[in-house]
Amino acid sequence: MTSLNKVFTVSEFIKSDLLKHGFAPQQIEVIYPAIPTPLANVGKEYLNLSVTEKQKHKRRIYNIYNISDPYIFYLGGLEANKNVKAVLQSFAEIKDKFPELKLVIGGGEFKLGWDHKAIPKNERAQNLIQLAKDLKVIHDLRFTGFIDTDHLPVIYDNAVFFTHLSQAEGFGINVIEPQFFETPVIAADTDVYQEVLGESAKLVPPQNTSLVAK
Repeated sequence: MTSLNKVFTVSEFIKSDLLKHGFAPQQIEVIYPAIPTPLANVGKEYLNLSVTEKQKHKRRIYNIYNISDPYIFYLGGLEANKNVKAVLQSFAEIKDKFPELKLVIGGGEFKLGWDHKAIPKNERAQNLIQLAKDLKVIHDLRFTGFIDTDHLPVIYDNAVFFTHLSQAEGFGINVIEPQFFETPVIAADTDVYQEVLGESAKLVPPQNTSLVAK
């Protein structure tokens, strides 16, 4: 069996874990990911459009996903570590102050019916809808289902901000995608996001919904 000479990883945070498991520092090389090439390409094309062309794209894509301004955007899975429950709870705390604000939740754990009604595809999605009903914000949520890469630039670009309160990530590509479009990010104050985002985003304790809301 050939001995292992080099391990490539996506963050210093993961490197520190590997060191705890017996790897030598010289064996590990950190190479940060970039946003996916297809998104970067369509993003550049979108950003180079005229104001009129951007508005045309915006109207079309808002109609597809039943989105309206203003909105907060979350994109990702609904696994427990993603902490989407805290996103909903924080959103509920500010709804009285910002009654026009919507929360757009994108990801493949929902699909849209012909009437734009969100159809949960698993128990996690069902539980999230029930929580939204319990918090009385269900009518202020927009579940998009899977979002086509060609449509993401418009949704990222027009969000008031993007939020990601995940408590466990190896890197967290989701939080750098909106920054490509200069959209503000509110993210969990975790070791990996401190490393990846530094001072470019607002980092908050992910379970303190009052601070997140503030």
